[in-house]
Amino acid sequence: MRFLLALFLVAACSPGAPSTSQEGDASRVISLDYCADLYALGLLPKERILALSPDAEGDFQYLQEEARGIRTIRAEAEEILLARPDLVIRSYGGDTQLLGFLERAGIPVVNIGYAGSFDAIADTVLRVGSELNAEPRAEQLASALQTPPAPRKGKALYLTPSGATSGPGTLMDELLSRGGFENFEQRPGWRTLPLENLAYQTPDHIVTGFFDSEADFAGWWGPMRHTLAAGLLEDTPRTDLSGALLSCGAWPLAEAAKQLRAAP
Repeated sequence: MRFLLALFLVAACSPGAPSTSQEGDASRVISLDYCADLYALGLLPKERILALSPDAEGDFQYLQEEARGIRTIRAEAEEILLARPDLVIRSYGGDTQLLGFLERAGIPVVNIGYAGSFDAIADTVLRVGSELNAEPRAEQLASALQTPPAPRKGKALYLTPSGATSGPGTLMDELLSRGGFENFEQRPGWRTLPLENLAYQTPDHIVTGFFDSEADFAGWWGPMRHTLAAGLLEDTPRTDLSGALLSCGAWPLAEAAKQLRAAP
């Protein structure tokens, strides 16, 4: 294996290996995970995408249709080096060993990183757009995130099929605020469904996420299987957000906020 990788590295670093254009436009881009796929698909024309991750067409991918027909590749050194990209983009895909191989092969890596607020997401989109030489498209996507919080219309509780909810200090808390709701959950961070509190007080609205991927949670036992939770979902006004809007901390959250603002 090490001998094969050494051969790949020699080939990748040889004079015949492809390089970026004089304008700095990395025309052969590979993304390593579904959040990186989102950035590649959202910022680049198809002809600049050499390959996407195997999850590019998953039901949690916001740009699933745009991913169709594009080659997929695993986050493994052999496959990537043989494909000879000019640039790799990643959010969480690939381990430190792979990143070391790419560095030795002279292949630049754009790291998206984590963004914990709408403003941080906009900054990330602009930065990644600059690194991909796609500034105009990045500015367009970032501008969608520049919306102020909407007027308050009640308290909303965020729910997932596993029974997780989200309190102050989270990106979901900001999403609820921008959608016009005060967060019913006042414990900071990520929490389990507060069944004790719900026994004597209820939110004005329910916001669900990832219920369109509920099959992934089949067989789980958690708070959402409690009769109190089932009744809450049946009796409380609710907005169901697709997991594709929420799966990555990126500009699709602007669409999620728009849907919440439109809720009664």
